[in-house]
Amino acid sequence: MKLEAPKLRQARLQRQDLWRRARAAAPTVRGEYPRVEKLHIELKFIDQTAHTPADQTHIMHPAAQAFFAFPCPYADCDGRFELNAAVGEAIGSAKHRHEGDLHCTGHRVRDGNSGLACGLHLHFVVSARLRHPAPAAHDGADASPG
Repeated sequence: MKLEAPKLRQARLQRQDLWRRARAAAPTVRGEYPRVEKLHIELKFIDQTAHTPADQTHIMHPAAQAFFAFPCPYADCDGRFELNAAVGEAIGSAKHRHEGDLHCTGHRVRDGNSGLACGLHLHFVVSARLRHPAPAAHDGADASPG
């Protein structure tokens, strides 16, 4: 079992605390995107090593925090994947879907070497289900009296 150096552990704990605070401070999905009923975010990680992280699926409902940054799944990496623009693209597109690719720009500590670029590849798909606008009520008030 590998032991984590105290300095690295402290840095990781600080990053986790910053993430928790940022997520807590984010507005709700309902507040940012009032017409959204559900967001479906799929993350597929691609790496050339034998230890590729598992895929992730995130379902977000209107009451969820509108926080669309996801940490690199490697515990020794300080990188993240920002999907704010992808969510906006999905919501604004005719198909309410957007997919793309990103690379982790974080750094990892591997084999005692610090500062090595992570480079983990992410393929993502963001789908949005939107509420249809309610039809305008027609009360007959504009009809002429007979």
